[in-house]
Amino acid sequence: MLRNQESGLLDLITGNRWSVAAWRATAVFVAGYAIPSLLFGRNGHAGGVVHGVQFLATVLTFVFTAAALFVFAQSRAAGVESPESSVEDHATKAAPTHWSMELLRQIEWKNLSALCTALYQEKGFRVVAMPLDDKGIFGMQLFQGDSERPTSIAQCQAWGELTVGIEPIHRLLATMVAEQVPKAFFMTPGSFTEDARALATDRHITLIDGKLLLAMTNRLPGETGKQLLHKITAADYTTPSCPACGLKMITSEDEHGSRWGCRAFPRCKQTLAMRGAAA
Repeated sequence: MLRNQESGLLDLITGNRWSVAAWRATAVFVAGYAIPSLLFGRNGHAGGVVHGVQFLATVLTFVFTAAALFVFAQSRAAGVESPESSVEDHATKAAPTHWSMELLRQIEWKNLSALCTALYQEKGFRVVAMPLDDKGIFGMQLFQGDSERPTSIAQCQAWGELTVGIEPIHRLLATMVAEQVPKAFFMTPGSFTEDARALATDRHITLIDGKLLLAMTNRLPGETGKQLLHKITAADYTTPSCPACGLKMITSEDEHGSRWGCRAFPRCKQTLAMRGAAA
């Protein structure tokens, strides 16, 4: 409990960024020390009050400066990149002009979710999205007409490994039972193992690999496809968004290797594994 209180106090001081604390230290020093000196430095009647304000400003300046240094050292120790780096990297890339297999495998999970949602909405489904889970999979409940219960479930391996094995299909089967739906879809911009394909065939699950996903995307009506492409690729479309708070994530290194971490750390401790390769 004490650790949580300390973390909350640090969040309040720094705003989760060392630069925020540094600016606050500067503002406190100028407003509480420098300006009173200029205005009341020769006023003997106000001397006691001025010295009191300056003493408080000095203490607060020290606190903000120490917090800024601590957060800066903590971020460097975690090996995080600068918050601006992903924006700069994106600015150097030419925006894609058409859908491709390469693009489907590059776009981050949140943009892939937007694409999959649009594909099912185009088919007449009402889509209720579910958040990304710790396995890099997001789900969608698909409703037809005025039905109050989903008629099917769609899931997508949106982050992590691009080769889907049998375990995600087993978890989808469990979801089908819980939701009481007779059929389901599983999508990936990558591929499926033979075991996964065999299990899905026996259980009324349609598997949609990268080639079929690209074909479905290219069948979107011309203007719809163009608008969606522009919307998804207008900003940084490759750096994953934090599933917890929505901020773009940053890379970090620890004893387990490279990973994605939330830039709002330590307030948000969400992480994502680096994306795997397609088979």
